[in-house]
Amino acid sequence: MTDRVLLVLFGAPWVPTSVRMVHKMPKIAEVGPGDLVYDLGCGDGRVLITAARRYGARAVGFEIDPLRYLWCQLLIRDPGAARPRPGYLRGFLQPGFE
Repeated sequence: MTDRVLLVLFGAPWVPTSVRMVHKMPKIAEVGPGDLVYDLGCGDGRVLITAARRYGARAVGFEIDPLRYLWCQLLIRDPGAARPRPGYLRGFLQPGFE
């Protein structure tokens, strides 16, 4: 129980992906318009935003850390850009999902 409380309060550790790798990953995966990119543990959404804006892909992200989730929501609010759809992955907090 204590682990789940700590997880809700502090989220998971965040190790940001380097800008170089953020631009390299969609190229390696050959992401293009119409593709759907999922990012489990999307952090600040940099991979999602790059996949959507630079490569025209649809992007869905999941983040357990409430602060990173909110930060990602702010970053994707550019009204003229393609919007990835990050989401808050609540399943990690539900009993039986381990």
